[in-house]
Amino acid sequence: MRPFTFFVGSLNKRNVPHGPNRTLIVLAAPSIWDLNYAEDFVPIVQFQIKLVRLLNEFESALLIADRHTIPFINGQNKLLSDNLPPEHLLEATIYGINLHDFAPLGNVRRVKFVYRNENWASVASRQIDDSINRFLIKSRLRVDKREPNIVLLGKDVVDNGVNRALISNITFAKNIRKIPRQSLMIKLQNAFRKVIVVPPPAPFVGRRHRLRLDDVLCFIDDAVLVMSALSPSIANKVHMEVFKREKKEVTVVELPVDGMPKEGPSASGGPPYQSDEGNCGLYSAILATDRFVFVPVFGNIAANWQLGYSTMADKRTIHLIERYTHKTVVPVNVPREICRRGLSMRSLSWTLKGAAAKRIMAMSGGGKH
Repeated sequence: MRPFTFFVGSLNKRNVPHGPNRTLIVLAAPSIWDLNYAEDFVPIVQFQIKLVRLLNEFESALLIADRHTIPFINGQNKLLSDNLPPEHLLEATIYGINLHDFAPLGNVRRVKFVYRNENWASVASRQIDDSINRFLIKSRLRVDKREPNIVLLGKDVVDNGVNRALISNITFAKNIRKIPRQSLMIKLQNAFRKVIVVPPPAPFVGRRHRLRLDDVLCFIDDAVLVMSALSPSIANKVHMEVFKREKKEVTVVELPVDGMPKEGPSASGGPPYQSDEGNCGLYSAILATDRFVFVPVFGNIAANWQLGYSTMADKRTIHLIERYTHKTVVPVNVPREICRRGLSMRSLSWTLKGAAAKRIMAMSGGGKH
Protein backbone atom coordinates (compact mmCIF):
# COMPACT_ATOMS: atom_id res chain seq x y z
CA MET A 1 0.00 0.00 0.00
CA ARG A 2 1.22 3.51 -0.79
CA PRO A 3 1.89 6.02 1.99
CA PHE A 4 -1.06 8.24 2.85
CA THR A 5 0.06 11.30 0.98
CA PHE A 6 -1.91 12.58 -1.95
CA PHE A 7 0.86 12.91 -4.49
CA VAL A 8 4.34 12.00 -3.37
CA GLY A 9 7.63 13.57 -4.41
CA SER A 10 8.39 10.74 -6.80
CA LEU A 11 5.99 12.28 -9.30
CA ASN A 12 8.18 13.01 -12.26
CA LYS A 13 7.71 14.97 -15.43
CA ARG A 14 8.87 12.31 -17.83
CA ASN A 15 6.40 11.01 -20.38
CA VAL A 16 5.36 7.49 -19.37
CA PRO A 17 4.73 5.46 -22.54
CA HIS A 18 1.32 3.90 -22.99
CA GLY A 19 2.08 0.18 -22.78
CA PRO A 20 -0.24 -2.61 -23.97
CA ASN A 21 -1.32 -3.45 -20.41
CA ARG A 22 -2.10 0.11 -19.40
CA THR A 23 -5.61 1.50 -19.13
CA LEU A 24 -6.11 5.05 -20.36
CA ILE A 25 -8.12 7.31 -18.06
CA VAL A 26 -9.47 10.46 -19.68
CA LEU A 27 -10.80 13.47 -17.76
CA ALA A 28 -12.40 16.68 -19.00
CA ALA A 29 -11.76 20.03 -17.32
CA PRO A 30 -14.58 22.55 -16.85
CA SER A 31 -14.33 25.51 -19.16
CA ILE A 32 -13.13 28.74 -17.61
CA TRP A 33 -16.41 30.21 -18.94
CA ASP A 34 -18.68 27.53 -17.44
CA LEU A 35 -20.77 29.24 -14.77
CA ASN A 36 -21.87 25.89 -13.31
CA TYR A 37 -18.36 25.33 -11.96
CA ALA A 38 -17.15 28.93 -11.62
CA GLU A 39 -17.25 28.86 -7.81
CA ASP A 40 -14.96 25.84 -7.60
CA PHE A 41 -13.09 26.10 -10.91
CA VAL A 42 -9.66 26.29 -9.26
CA PRO A 43 -10.04 23.37 -6.80
CA ILE A 44 -11.72 21.16 -9.43
CA VAL A 45 -9.02 21.69 -12.06
CA GLN A 46 -6.25 21.46 -9.45
CA PHE A 47 -7.65 18.10 -8.37
CA GLN A 48 -7.88 16.91 -11.98
CA ILE A 49 -4.29 17.96 -12.68
CA LYS A 50 -2.98 16.16 -9.60
CA LEU A 51 -5.09 13.11 -10.36
CA VAL A 52 -3.78 12.89 -13.93
CA ARG A 53 -0.21 13.14 -12.66
CA LEU A 54 -0.84 10.41 -10.10
CA LEU A 55 -2.64 8.11 -12.52
CA ASN A 56 0.28 8.34 -14.93
CA GLU A 57 2.45 6.66 -12.31
CA PHE A 58 0.31 3.53 -12.61
CA GLU A 59 -1.73 3.73 -15.82
CA SER A 60 -2.00 6.38 -18.53
CA ALA A 61 -4.10 9.51 -18.16
CA LEU A 62 -4.76 12.81 -19.86
CA LEU A 63 -6.96 15.86 -19.39
CA ILE A 64 -9.19 17.34 -22.10
CA ALA A 65 -9.73 21.11 -22.03
CA ASP A 66 -11.01 23.73 -24.45
CA ARG A 67 -8.77 26.37 -25.99
CA HIS A 68 -9.79 28.99 -23.43
CA THR A 69 -8.91 26.73 -20.50
CA ILE A 70 -5.70 25.10 -21.78
CA PRO A 71 -3.53 28.13 -20.80
CA PHE A 72 -4.58 27.72 -17.16
CA ILE A 73 -3.52 24.06 -17.20
CA ASN A 74 -0.26 24.19 -19.17
CA GLY A 75 1.21 26.96 -17.02
CA GLN A 76 0.83 29.92 -19.39
CA ASN A 77 -1.64 31.48 -16.95
CA LYS A 78 -0.47 31.41 -13.32
CA LEU A 79 -3.92 31.11 -11.70
CA LEU A 80 -3.23 27.47 -10.78
CA SER A 81 -0.28 26.31 -8.71
CA ASP A 82 0.07 23.07 -10.71
CA ASN A 83 0.19 22.36 -14.42
CA LEU A 84 0.46 19.50 -16.90
CA PRO A 85 2.95 18.88 -19.71
CA PRO A 86 1.62 18.84 -23.30
CA GLU A 87 1.71 15.04 -23.55
CA HIS A 88 -0.95 14.83 -20.82
CA LEU A 89 -3.23 17.40 -22.45
CA LEU A 90 -5.70 17.25 -25.31
CA GLU A 91 -7.45 20.33 -26.65
CA ALA A 92 -11.11 19.71 -27.44
CA THR A 93 -14.50 21.10 -26.44
CA ILE A 94 -16.68 18.87 -24.29
CA TYR A 95 -19.55 20.49 -22.39
CA GLY A 96 -19.43 18.38 -19.26
CA ILE A 97 -16.94 17.05 -16.72
CA ASN A 98 -18.62 13.83 -15.55
CA LEU A 99 -17.32 11.89 -18.54
CA HIS A 100 -18.43 8.54 -17.15
CA ASP A 101 -22.04 9.68 -17.54
CA PHE A 102 -22.11 10.34 -21.28
CA ALA A 103 -19.14 8.48 -22.81
CA PRO A 104 -19.74 5.08 -24.49
CA LEU A 105 -20.53 2.25 -22.07
CA GLY A 106 -20.31 -1.53 -22.16
CA ASN A 107 -18.11 -4.54 -21.44
CA VAL A 108 -18.79 -6.80 -24.42
CA ARG A 109 -19.41 -3.95 -26.86
CA ARG A 110 -18.91 -0.21 -26.59
CA VAL A 111 -22.35 1.33 -26.98
CA LYS A 112 -23.23 5.02 -27.13
CA PHE A 113 -26.52 5.56 -25.37
CA VAL A 114 -28.45 8.83 -25.12
CA TYR A 115 -27.48 11.19 -22.30
CA ARG A 116 -30.33 13.05 -20.60
CA ASN A 117 -29.64 14.29 -17.08
CA GLU A 118 -32.78 14.89 -15.03
CA ASN A 119 -30.93 17.59 -13.06
CA TRP A 120 -30.22 19.65 -16.18
CA ALA A 121 -32.42 21.39 -18.71
CA SER A 122 -33.05 19.26 -21.79
CA VAL A 123 -31.08 21.64 -24.03
CA ALA A 124 -28.06 21.44 -21.71
CA SER A 125 -28.12 17.63 -21.78
CA ARG A 126 -28.30 17.68 -25.57
CA GLN A 127 -25.34 20.06 -25.80
CA ILE A 128 -23.26 17.73 -23.62
CA ASP A 129 -24.30 14.68 -25.63
CA ASP A 130 -23.65 16.44 -28.94
CA SER A 131 -20.19 17.52 -27.79
CA ILE A 132 -19.05 13.97 -26.95
CA ASN A 133 -20.54 12.68 -30.22
CA ARG A 134 -18.57 15.29 -32.17
CA PHE A 135 -15.44 14.27 -30.29
CA LEU A 136 -16.00 10.58 -31.10
CA ILE A 137 -16.47 11.37 -34.79
CA LYS A 138 -13.50 13.75 -35.10
CA SER A 139 -11.20 11.40 -33.21
CA ARG A 140 -12.44 8.44 -35.29
CA LEU A 141 -13.04 6.32 -32.21
CA ARG A 142 -14.88 3.13 -32.94
CA VAL A 143 -18.25 2.70 -31.26
CA ASP A 144 -19.68 -0.78 -31.76
CA LYS A 145 -23.27 0.38 -31.65
CA ARG A 146 -25.38 3.48 -31.12
CA GLU A 147 -28.72 3.40 -29.34
CA PRO A 148 -30.32 6.74 -30.32
CA ASN A 149 -33.58 5.99 -28.50
CA ILE A 150 -32.34 4.60 -25.18
CA VAL A 151 -31.38 6.84 -22.27
CA LEU A 152 -28.63 5.40 -20.07
CA LEU A 153 -26.27 7.40 -17.86
CA GLY A 154 -22.99 6.10 -16.53
CA LYS A 155 -23.98 7.14 -13.01
CA ASP A 156 -26.68 4.45 -13.12
CA VAL A 157 -24.22 1.70 -14.15
CA VAL A 158 -21.67 -0.22 -12.08
CA ASP A 159 -19.77 -2.80 -14.14
CA ASN A 160 -16.68 -4.94 -13.68
CA GLY A 161 -15.30 -4.21 -17.13
CA VAL A 162 -15.56 -7.86 -18.12
CA ASN A 163 -18.88 -9.66 -17.90
CA ARG A 164 -21.37 -8.20 -15.42
CA ALA A 165 -23.04 -4.94 -14.49
CA LEU A 166 -25.49 -3.53 -11.97
CA ILE A 167 -28.05 -1.18 -13.50
CA SER A 168 -30.27 1.18 -11.52
CA ASN A 169 -33.97 0.53 -12.04
CA ILE A 170 -34.27 4.27 -12.75
CA THR A 171 -33.07 3.37 -16.26
CA PHE A 172 -36.23 1.38 -16.93
CA ALA A 173 -38.43 4.22 -15.69
CA LYS A 174 -36.64 6.69 -18.01
CA ASN A 175 -37.25 4.46 -21.03
CA ILE A 176 -40.72 3.17 -20.19
CA ARG A 177 -42.35 4.94 -23.16
CA LYS A 178 -39.51 4.25 -25.57
CA ILE A 179 -38.94 0.50 -25.42
CA PRO A 180 -40.50 -2.55 -23.70
CA ARG A 181 -38.72 -3.62 -20.53
CA GLN A 182 -37.70 -7.02 -21.93
CA SER A 183 -36.28 -5.46 -25.10
CA LEU A 184 -34.28 -2.97 -23.03
CA MET A 185 -32.97 -5.81 -20.88
CA ILE A 186 -31.75 -7.66 -23.99
CA LYS A 187 -29.94 -4.56 -25.26
CA LEU A 188 -28.28 -4.08 -21.87
CA GLN A 189 -27.20 -7.72 -21.82
CA ASN A 190 -25.72 -7.31 -25.30
CA ALA A 191 -23.58 -4.48 -23.93
CA PHE A 192 -22.69 -5.82 -20.49
CA ARG A 193 -23.47 -9.58 -20.66
CA LYS A 194 -24.82 -10.30 -17.14
CA VAL A 195 -27.14 -7.58 -15.86
CA ILE A 196 -28.49 -7.17 -12.33
CA VAL A 197 -31.20 -4.55 -11.73
CA VAL A 198 -30.93 -2.84 -8.33
CA PRO A 199 -32.66 0.09 -6.62
CA PRO A 200 -30.98 3.51 -6.63
CA PRO A 201 -29.54 4.92 -3.40
CA ALA A 202 -32.26 6.53 -1.31
CA PRO A 203 -32.06 10.31 -0.87
CA PHE A 204 -30.38 11.05 2.46
CA VAL A 205 -31.27 13.79 4.88
CA GLY A 206 -28.44 16.31 5.08
CA ARG A 207 -26.80 15.35 1.77
CA ARG A 208 -26.67 18.18 -0.73
CA HIS A 209 -26.76 15.89 -3.75
CA ARG A 210 -28.68 12.72 -4.43
CA LEU A 211 -26.15 9.91 -4.50
CA ARG A 212 -25.23 8.10 -7.70
CA LEU A 213 -25.23 4.32 -8.01
CA ASP A 214 -21.47 4.43 -8.64
CA ASP A 215 -21.02 6.42 -5.41
CA VAL A 216 -22.20 3.51 -3.29
CA LEU A 217 -21.27 0.41 -5.34
CA CYS A 218 -18.10 -0.63 -7.15
CA PHE A 219 -16.50 -3.82 -8.48
CA ILE A 220 -12.95 -3.91 -7.13
CA ASP A 221 -12.41 -7.29 -8.80
CA ASP A 222 -14.30 -9.31 -11.39
CA ALA A 223 -16.46 -10.97 -8.72
CA VAL A 224 -16.02 -8.69 -5.69
CA LEU A 225 -18.52 -5.89 -5.17
CA VAL A 226 -17.99 -3.30 -2.44
CA MET A 227 -20.93 -1.36 -1.06
CA SER A 228 -21.21 1.53 1.34
CA ALA A 229 -23.22 0.66 4.45
CA LEU A 230 -26.36 2.55 3.49
CA SER A 231 -29.97 2.29 4.63
CA PRO A 232 -30.79 -1.32 5.60
CA SER A 233 -33.68 -1.61 3.14
CA ILE A 234 -31.56 -0.59 0.13
CA ALA A 235 -28.63 -2.75 1.25
CA ASN A 236 -30.90 -5.78 1.68
CA LYS A 237 -32.41 -5.32 -1.78
CA VAL A 238 -28.95 -5.14 -3.37
CA HIS A 239 -27.85 -8.29 -1.53
CA MET A 240 -31.03 -10.07 -2.60
CA GLU A 241 -30.79 -9.11 -6.28
CA VAL A 242 -27.09 -10.00 -6.50
CA PHE A 243 -27.68 -13.38 -4.87
CA LYS A 244 -30.73 -14.08 -7.03
CA ARG A 245 -28.74 -13.46 -10.23
CA GLU A 246 -25.26 -14.62 -9.25
CA LYS A 247 -25.85 -17.06 -6.36
CA LYS A 248 -22.43 -17.28 -4.70
CA GLU A 249 -20.35 -16.15 -7.67
CA VAL A 250 -20.14 -12.54 -6.45
CA THR A 251 -18.87 -11.53 -3.01
CA VAL A 252 -20.46 -8.39 -1.56
CA VAL A 253 -18.31 -6.47 0.94
CA GLU A 254 -19.85 -3.66 3.00
CA LEU A 255 -17.53 -0.74 3.66
CA PRO A 256 -17.82 1.67 6.59
CA VAL A 257 -18.88 5.26 6.01
CA ASP A 258 -16.51 7.79 7.58
CA GLY A 259 -17.37 11.07 9.24
CA MET A 260 -19.33 11.77 12.40
CA PRO A 261 -19.95 15.33 13.63
CA LYS A 262 -18.93 15.86 17.24
CA GLU A 263 -22.39 17.10 18.20
CA GLY A 264 -24.07 13.84 17.13
CA PRO A 265 -24.84 11.49 14.25
CA SER A 266 -26.67 14.10 12.19
CA ALA A 267 -29.08 16.97 12.47
CA SER A 268 -31.93 14.49 12.04
CA GLY A 269 -30.56 12.01 14.57
CA GLY A 270 -29.86 9.51 11.80
CA PRO A 271 -26.80 7.39 11.08
CA PRO A 272 -23.47 8.93 9.97
CA TYR A 273 -24.03 8.44 6.24
CA GLN A 274 -26.72 11.12 6.44
CA SER A 275 -24.46 13.72 8.01
CA ASP A 276 -22.37 15.10 5.15
CA GLU A 277 -22.69 16.52 1.65
CA GLY A 278 -22.33 14.87 -1.74
CA ASN A 279 -20.35 11.63 -1.59
CA CYS A 280 -17.98 12.78 1.17
CA GLY A 281 -17.09 9.87 3.43
CA LEU A 282 -18.06 7.19 0.91
CA TYR A 283 -15.06 4.95 0.25
CA SER A 284 -17.02 3.09 -2.42
CA ALA A 285 -16.70 6.01 -4.89
CA ILE A 286 -13.76 4.10 -6.35
CA LEU A 287 -11.96 4.18 -9.69
CA ALA A 288 -10.88 0.63 -10.55
CA THR A 289 -8.81 -0.59 -13.50
CA ASP A 290 -7.51 -4.05 -14.43
CA ARG A 291 -4.52 -3.71 -12.10
CA PHE A 292 -5.28 -0.95 -9.62
CA VAL A 293 -7.99 0.21 -7.22
CA PHE A 294 -7.91 3.96 -6.55
CA VAL A 295 -9.78 4.57 -3.29
CA PRO A 296 -10.93 8.00 -2.06
CA VAL A 297 -9.76 8.89 1.45
CA PHE A 298 -10.76 11.88 3.54
CA GLY A 299 -8.73 11.93 6.77
CA ASN A 300 -5.83 14.03 5.44
CA ILE A 301 -8.06 16.99 4.58
CA ALA A 302 -8.12 19.66 7.31
CA ALA A 303 -11.66 20.73 6.40
CA ASN A 304 -12.84 17.20 7.20
CA TRP A 305 -11.38 16.89 10.69
CA GLN A 306 -14.20 18.77 12.42
CA LEU A 307 -16.64 16.36 10.77
CA GLY A 308 -14.99 13.36 12.37
CA TYR A 309 -12.89 12.07 9.46
CA SER A 310 -9.59 10.42 10.36
CA THR A 311 -6.60 8.73 8.77
CA MET A 312 -7.19 5.74 11.05
CA ALA A 313 -10.59 5.13 9.48
CA ASP A 314 -8.98 5.56 6.05
CA LYS A 315 -6.33 2.95 6.82
CA ARG A 316 -8.84 0.44 8.20
CA THR A 317 -10.91 0.70 5.05
CA ILE A 318 -7.88 0.39 2.78
CA HIS A 319 -6.78 -2.76 4.61
CA LEU A 320 -10.30 -4.18 4.30
CA ILE A 321 -10.33 -3.59 0.54
CA GLU A 322 -6.87 -5.13 0.17
CA ARG A 323 -8.14 -8.36 1.71
CA TYR A 324 -10.57 -8.86 -1.16
CA THR A 325 -8.52 -8.02 -4.24
CA HIS A 326 -5.25 -9.05 -5.87
CA LYS A 327 -4.92 -5.55 -7.34
CA THR A 328 -2.74 -2.79 -5.93
CA VAL A 329 -4.82 -0.43 -3.77
CA VAL A 330 -3.91 3.26 -4.06
CA PRO A 331 -5.42 5.80 -1.61
CA VAL A 332 -6.20 9.23 -3.06
CA ASN A 333 -7.11 12.26 -0.97
CA VAL A 334 -10.33 13.83 -2.22
CA PRO A 335 -10.85 17.52 -1.31
CA ARG A 336 -14.19 18.71 0.03
CA GLU A 337 -14.71 20.93 -3.01
CA ILE A 338 -14.87 17.71 -5.06
CA CYS A 339 -16.91 15.34 -2.90
CA ARG A 340 -19.43 17.90 -1.65
CA ARG A 341 -20.42 18.55 -5.27
CA GLY A 342 -21.04 14.85 -5.78
CA LEU A 343 -17.97 14.56 -8.01
CA SER A 344 -15.70 11.53 -7.72
CA MET A 345 -12.76 9.92 -9.46
CA ARG A 346 -15.22 7.53 -11.11
CA SER A 347 -17.71 10.13 -12.29
CA LEU A 348 -14.93 12.27 -13.78
CA SER A 349 -13.21 9.41 -15.61
CA TRP A 350 -13.65 7.70 -18.96
CA THR A 351 -11.59 4.52 -19.15
CA LEU A 352 -10.37 3.09 -22.45
CA LYS A 353 -8.19 0.18 -23.51
CA GLY A 354 -6.72 -1.21 -26.71
CA ALA A 355 -6.98 0.63 -30.02
CA ALA A 356 -9.24 3.36 -28.64
CA ALA A 357 -6.72 4.21 -25.93
CA LYS A 358 -3.86 4.31 -28.43
CA ARG A 359 -5.86 6.59 -30.71
CA ILE A 360 -6.57 9.10 -27.94
CA MET A 361 -2.95 9.01 -26.74
CA ALA A 362 -1.80 9.76 -30.28
CA MET A 363 -4.02 12.85 -30.31
CA SER A 364 -2.59 14.30 -27.10
CA GLY A 365 0.22 16.81 -26.91
CA GLY A 366 -1.74 20.01 -26.74
CA GLY A 367 -2.84 19.85 -30.36
CA LYS A 368 -6.30 21.05 -31.42
CA HIS A 369 -8.96 18.42 -32.14
